[in-house]
Amino acid sequence: VQREFPCKVMAIMLHYMFLCVFSWMFLEAVHLYRMLTEMRDINHGQMRFYYSIGYGAPAIVVGLSVG
Repeated sequence: VQREFPCKVMAIMLHYMFLCVFSWMFLEAVHLYRMLTEMRDINHGQMRFYYSIGYGAPAIVVGLSVG
């Protein structure tokens, strides 16, 4: 393969985006479950947690698989 580095970068980006999609689908399910079971309004104040799980967990997994 002549262009190994761009291929690796693209594979890492695809792996990260693929895992982000599944993380966000999981978080949507958790949010929907919490909306249905908890009596208080949960639509405010949890976004920092959601962003850290939605983008941070895939970054950790991809970082471990690359390194």
